[in-house]
Amino acid sequence: MKKEENKIMKKEENKIMKKEENKIMKKEENKIMKKEEEKIMKKEEGKMMKEEDKMKKEEGKMMKEEGKMMKEEDKMKKEEGKMMKEEDKMMMDLKSSLKFTEIQNETLKRELKNVKQNAELSVIFNLLKEMNSFKYGEIISNVFLACSKFSELEKEQISLPKEFKYMELTIKLMKKFFNDIGVTEYGTLNELICADEKVVEKYEYLGKPFLQNEKKNLQLIKTGIMYKGKVISKPVVKEIE
Repeated sequence: MKKEENKIMKKEENKIMKKEENKIMKKEENKIMKKEEEKIMKKEEGKMMKEEDKMKKEEGKMMKEEGKMMKEEDKMKKEEGKMMKEEDKMMMDLKSSLKFTEIQNETLKRELKNVKQNAELSVIFNLLKEMNSFKYGEIISNVFLACSKFSELEKEQISLPKEFKYMELTIKLMKKFFNDIGVTEYGTLNELICADEKVVEKYEYLGKPFLQNEKKNLQLIKTGIMYKGKVISKPVVKEIE
């Protein structure tokens, strides 16, 4: 009986020992697993740190590239400023050379052709508008007006004195030049017009102010000037009293 009891006791002890060993094994395995997980976590953290460093370097490169682009844009703006100054200088030189009695057809054509090559049509329009301003004696309008007067004299068979023939020829050549580059006049000289205040907005008006709903008799004393469909100056009308 005692032997049997001892056997049973040993079996129980072995079972308990195995359970304890299993517990210890599991604890060791858990420790090992935790260490492995920690290693993996550290590796991942290291990778993430490297990625962040890489991204920071990329951002630094992008900032440098943006700085370079900003410098290039500033350089381009400076170059554009220089070009604008050169264009302004060209315009000043051209204006100073446009003296009424010294202008000849072929010389002006060459000058304006150079301007066309280096500037847009708006620049030419502004030049023509400046030429036709009060400051420069409304050159274009007066050229067209003078040619109309010459035509009237020819119809009446009135000849100008010889000393004015050169001036007449110069003015006619100037009109031809202006026509050739696209300058035209509009409105009919000496035309009689009955207009109210709204209608007269289309003209440069010389006369007394309009009363409410008043209509006045007007005479067109100077034609309007256009360049390729854009108005340089409106026709001038004068009140007939």
